[in-house]
Amino acid sequence: MNKRPKPYGASASLVGLFRSDDERATLISLFLFTAGLFSLGFGLGNLLYFDLYALGTVNLAFFAAFAATLLDLRLNGNILRAAWLTVAGVGSLALVFFALVGGAHSGAVWLVWFPHIAMFLLGARGGVLAFGIFYALTVALVLTHLPDWEAIATTEAMSNIFGALAAFGLIAYFQERAKERSHRKVTKLANSDPLTGVANRRSFVEAVAAAAEQARPRALLLVDLDHFKSVNDIYGHVVGDAALREVCRRLEAAVRTDDIVGRLGGEEFGVLLTDCNPSQAKELAERIRAEIAGSPLRVGNRTLEVSVSIGVASTRMTPMDFERLFTEADRRLYAAKDAGRNRVVAED
Repeated sequence: MNKRPKPYGASASLVGLFRSDDERATLISLFLFTAGLFSLGFGLGNLLYFDLYALGTVNLAFFAAFAATLLDLRLNGNILRAAWLTVAGVGSLALVFFALVGGAHSGAVWLVWFPHIAMFLLGARGGVLAFGIFYALTVALVLTHLPDWEAIATTEAMSNIFGALAAFGLIAYFQERAKERSHRKVTKLANSDPLTGVANRRSFVEAVAAAAEQARPRALLLVDLDHFKSVNDIYGHVVGDAALREVCRRLEAAVRTDDIVGRLGGEEFGVLLTDCNPSQAKELAERIRAEIAGSPLRVGNRTLEVSVSIGVASTRMTPMDFERLFTEADRRLYAAKDAGRNRVVAED
């Protein structure tokens, strides 16, 4: 068995776990700051230089709304709420400006930016919902002001505005879908072990660190193949790699969909069990051990008889320090090895 390096600290793991949310909060904050700054600038300009008091007052009102949303985000950290409030603020500002200029093309220009902002901040699904509401409000606004708005009173003008807005909405949607697909692929590659397809060491350790801090019954199984070096020495690494993939397949078949299987390195694996008490964890570990020992691995035209040693640690209903959980499971894994291998140790 390869000696495993010291696992990452809990704080470092949680930073990695929530890094995407931190970046999203930063992007929303920058967007709110920029939108607020522009609203303030336009508001002061319209009030002081152009004598457009109604428009200037609206600009300053939206500046206050963007500032309040930014403050709420910084104080409460509710990213989803901030994203929706930002999108609602931008959409409302565009529609109010469009109405104040009487449907002039100078106002219509700002409408086409909305779908890109909505998709960017809310994702494809939320963006479609927001854009659908925005599009319906735009149509209603135009229809209720005909024929007073001469700039868009013709069929051609309305077709241009509604058509352009719909086209930009579709473009923004498909761009966001493509980005989300790419992000899922990259995330899967970053979090998966290339040989077996299960969680790699980094993503598994992060999942264990997060689970250990929750007040829910969890269990960690550390699984190590006994004398696996001899398999590589006798049959070669191609057969050894195929055997590792088969072991992973059996581990995944033994657990539930909410549980996580990860490869920690070499022939060592981890299994994180959710909502599982100590007796259930030990029972599952025994089933895994018995199934692997009792059913030889078939790799091509070869049959390999292997066994595993398993160390089990549980969190019960109270949070447990990440290092302690891993240390307990590791210590019991070594105890299983020292006791003759092909066994489970779930308590000291």
